[in-house]
Amino acid sequence: MLLMTKAGHKHSSLLFVGIGMFAATLLLAGCQTVPKEAPPGMTQAEFFQKAQEAADQNEWNTSLFFYRTFEKRFPNDKANIAASDYEISFIYYKLQEYKVAKAGFQRLLAKYSGPDASALPAWPQVLAQEILKEIDTRLGIDPKTDPALKPLPNASIQAAPLPTGQGAQ
Repeated sequence: MLLMTKAGHKHSSLLFVGIGMFAATLLLAGCQTVPKEAPPGMTQAEFFQKAQEAADQNEWNTSLFFYRTFEKRFPNDKANIAASDYEISFIYYKLQEYKVAKAGFQRLLAKYSGPDASALPAWPQVLAQEILKEIDTRLGIDPKTDPALKPLPNASIQAAPLPTGQGAQ
């Protein structure tokens, strides 16, 4: 709605400038500045904290950056890499990038058949299985025929240990 006075054109011009400034502010607020690198010396817990804080703000690229950088810096921390893999795949699920999310969850589940399976927390496996069923439904695939959704042997959701500052590096 435009306010019209004798100098109606001035008010309508100001309104358009105001709308333009508001739109520009929204665009800038929506832009994410992804760090170029993570500070050296960040602990596992700090990576997860930064990633989660970014995800809480819907800053998906920043969250992905911290999870991926964590995996590069701590390649021997298999348990927390499983958690990070889950979180990365879950971000793609939230972004409705179902095929990317499904591939990530399938890679994660494959780790539970590998040599490090006993070192991995159960919760990423259990949750990945559940989300894969949802993804299959959204993609029009019958979850009963998806080979990635084989039954879990005695898996139950357990509280995951928080990443610590110490650990394999």
